[in-house]
Amino acid sequence: MKSNSLRTALAVILLAALTLLLSSPNMLAESKWTPLPIDISPGPVPNKALYGADGMSYKDPSIEVVGGEGRAYDTNYIYLRIKIADASQLRTAPASRFTSQSATLGRSIAKRYNAVAAINGDFFMMDSLSVAIRQGTLYRNRPTGEDVLVIDNQGDFHVLKGPETKEDVEAALAEMEEQGLTAINALTFGPLMVENNECQVPDDEHYKYFSTGAQGYAQRITFSQLGPLDYLVIATEGPDNENSRGMTLHEMAVTTQEVGQQLAENGCVLSYNLDGGSSSTIIVNNAKINAPGAKSRYINDIIYFATLVP
Repeated sequence: MKSNSLRTALAVILLAALTLLLSSPNMLAESKWTPLPIDISPGPVPNKALYGADGMSYKDPSIEVVGGEGRAYDTNYIYLRIKIADASQLRTAPASRFTSQSATLGRSIAKRYNAVAAINGDFFMMDSLSVAIRQGTLYRNRPTGEDVLVIDNQGDFHVLKGPETKEDVEAALAEMEEQGLTAINALTFGPLMVENNECQVPDDEHYKYFSTGAQGYAQRITFSQLGPLDYLVIATEGPDNENSRGMTLHEMAVTTQEVGQQLAENGCVLSYNLDGGSSSTIIVNNAKINAPGAKSRYINDIIYFATLVP
């Protein structure tokens, strides 16, 4: 009798566990999908049928992209919110090689690497100075005093504020390693725009930041983290677009802060400014969707999001 009761109890437990597993797509996804390698290989080809009719969205069990648009400071902007299942889905890729100055349209790079969605990188290959890590490989450690965005193996953002020497960078990376973290990608442009939901760019007509033209009205693009494996990209239109004047750096920081607040309870954890003007690029389904009608510059590299679903 005791043996029969035990078998019955075990059967009930197993049935309950199976029911829970089958009713939870996330649990199935976690058990089925393999992380991508930390190299410059492409991700799986996205399923064309899963792109939304709005041209700004995509969803499968490993990634969700949702787009939107708005207007601030007499300027139109669009945004993407991207949620992924694994940090390896946030990747970088070159136009040719990360050691080459080759450049092409962002959509061409995105197509080659099977990007679900992509944005421009930092143009590091056209300069001899910067901090550049791509897919786990350090290509350059020649800081300029510009803020550096570091993305770790958990997909979390860190901003090195104005490192001046390679020792500054080495110390910051060593501190991350002590915490069990590895720098997978590092980009040099900036500045830091929003930190813990607070705008970091002063409303000061005399404020300057390297070559960003901080006080000019321009197309701009920011890359933000909202939470674990949860990201936000915002790109504005500029003077080349009808009915848009473009934004100053402070206005872009405020806009990023406000959109982050609308989308996530705690707003932007960290937000970083990338190369703007005609370099600013958002690609979904191999098409550039930001600033229609404006010029598109050839770029050296992209940041992109891949699916895990083969």
